[in-house]
Amino acid sequence: MKRKVLITGGTGFVGGRLAQSLCGRSDVDLILGSRKKHGRINWLPNGSVIAMDWTSEQSLLHACMGVDVLIHLAAMNDSDCLNDPVAALQVNAVNTARLVEMAKLAGVQRIIYFSTAHVYAPKLVGRIDETT
Repeated sequence: MKRKVLITGGTGFVGGRLAQSLCGRSDVDLILGSRKKHGRINWLPNGSVIAMDWTSEQSLLHACMGVDVLIHLAAMNDSDCLNDPVAALQVNAVNTARLVEMAKLAGVQRIIYFSTAHVYAPKLVGRIDETT
């Protein structure tokens, strides 16, 4: 059974690498969500890229339609969050909540959310695992 997978932030550092590992699988129909319009991506022969307007519930709902698995990676990085905490709240919290609501309306079966390791501490030291 082929699953439709949407990766938000799919053209970013982590998302791009995850997408590269999934794009060759015959059981995955891969869609990358991005804030920007993209042309054809060379390393993504069997997938597509859609532009997502994070201020539009319609845009997010459209992106989630028919999706089985949503992998949410779109977020501001640590230094940008420190420089603009209001924008960080909007992007990392409000936009995520809006996306989850639209995913639920669209019938997405599974949501995988990646967060920054910086939620554990400002200076990462030692080993961090599921019990941290």
